[in-house]
Order: sequence, then C-alpha cells, then structure tokens
Amino acid sequence: MGLGARIFVGLVIIALLRAGPAWTYEVTPVKDGGSVTGAVKFVGALPKLDPVRVIKNQDSCGRSKPNEALVVGAGEGVKNAVVWIEGITAGKKFAGKTVVLDNLKCVFLPHVMLTFLAERAQVVNGDEVLHNVNATGANPFNLALPNKGQQIDIAKRIKRAGVSELKCNAHVHMRGWMITLDHPYAAVTDEEGHFAIDDIPPGKYKLTMWHEPWMEKGRDKDGRPAYGPPVTLAREITITASGSTQVEFELR
Repeated sequence: MGLGARIFVGLVIIALLRAGPAWTYEVTPVKDGGSVTGAVKFVGALPKLDPVRVIKNQDSCGRSKPNEALVVGAGEGVKNAVVWIEGITAGKKFAGKTVVLDNLKCVFLPHVMLTFLAERAQVVNGDEVLHNVNATGANPFNLALPNKGQQIDIAKRIKRAGVSELKCNAHVHMRGWMITLDHPYAAVTDEEGHFAIDDIPPGKYKLTMWHEPWMEKGRDKDGRPAYGPPVTLAREITITASGSTQVEFELR
C-alpha cells in the first residue's frame, strides 16, 4: 500500500472513531410492555451546601444562587437524578418534542437536561444579559447567546450518548448537565425523588442511576467550585409482561 493510500485509510479510521458507535435503536411495537417506578433517596446526614456566589451582573443575577448540586425534598427524595435502562436496542417511539435549555435568571433551566439522539433540542436566553452555553464531555459545543429571546437549535451538535457538563463562561456560578441517550427509556427524578419508565419490552435489564457530584473539592482556575466524579449506581431488574417493578436507589 502506497503512502497516499495509507494516509487515506488512516483518515477514514479517524473519522469513524470520531463519529462514535453506530446508532442501532429501532422503534417497534411493544407487546405487553411493563414499567419500572421508584425513587432516589438520600440516606444519612445531609451535607450543607453553601450558596454559589455570583460575581458578574449582580444587578440582574443577584449576589448568590442556591447550590443545585444536591437537592433533597420531602421524604429525603433526591431531585435531578437520571435513571435509564442500559443497552436497550428496540422498543417504543420517542416523545417527539423539543427539549429546551433556558438561561433564565442566570441559571440553567432545567439544571439537568435529558436529551435524545432522535429529538429536537434548543438553547434559549431568557435574560437581558449575555450568556453562553459551553458544553464539555460527550457532546462538546460552545454557543454565545447575547440577546434576550435568542434561541439556537443544538440537535445537530448532539451526536453521542453520554454526559456533558454545561457552563457559562460569562457567569462562573452557572453549572448544569446534559444527559444524552440513544433510546427513550429514561427519566429525571422529580422534587420528591420519584421516577417512572413505561412501555418496556419484557426481559432482563440493567437499570442505571446517575447523579452529579455535590461535595466541593476546591476551585478551578476560573473560580468555579470543583467537585469529584458523578455518582452512578446500577440494579439488575426483570420486566414482566404488563408488570410493574419497584426500585429504590440510595445516595449517601
């Protein structure tokens, strides 16, 4: 093989690696689908998280914001955990809705954004001040939003399943997450830590729970709070025809 051919083959391999694994999920009718419901609970003494100090645009953003790294509600339920089924390749269709990440009152709303490879997604600036959405991780992108009401479609920038951390370079207190999946079997826990996933083909699966880190371990170079790795837990579950499975995850 000549040098030119070897270079061409190398470039093709690099392109394939960058493209990531092929998307294999197939929408099919689900007969006698089951469901999994449950909750994520915090066990033990709750850590006290200090508010996050606002440095820029205090007239619009305020002087501080609540730390959303760990939000525990009634019954010790944990909000903003993401629960999904691993490795499912066929089943129900996607919801067909547009997922929106708003920069509103100088925070990312929602704090944890669940996106899917088959869905539409946008980022919006709901404030009068300049924001930008800087995503790192599975789907990196960096978009400036200088004007109130400005919206940008990000669906073409979401190419891989995985976790992306969201920051605003203009406001170092702003932090959020985008979890992307290649199938629709996932949910974000509500204010009381509850979740529900339905219309699951009967079978055995691994159910994964993800939660961002909440214990501060210093500051990064820009003055943002720095944290350890996210928490992931997994449970083996069996979905029976038209049945319901209950699962509870515990954070400590």
